[in-house]
Amino acid sequence: MKAIISTESWESLQSQALAIAQQVDAGEGESLPEADYHLSFADSAQLFSELTPARLALLEQLKRLGTASIQTLAELGLRLSLCALLGGQYPLSQGY
Repeated sequence: MKAIISTESWESLQSQALAIAQQVDAGEGESLPEADYHLSFADSAQLFSELTPARLALLEQLKRLGTASIQTLAELGLRLSLCALLGGQYPLSQGY
């Protein structure tokens, strides 16, 4: 799974989405972006206010986990919640 995280204006995103839609309509899908999703913020201040250290750590853990089933992610979410309640670390490497 690959994600693109960027800072771009709403107008720029609309323009890119329109260009991609036109490529798909024309049957030129091979030139689509190489990412599973694109997450964009208006500016770096918004980006860093949303991507807290805990969220960045979670993204790193999910990257290491790789492709996972919904059930595995749900179990992982439960473990994260329990660890947070107990004030402990997130032992994501154990059993996943």
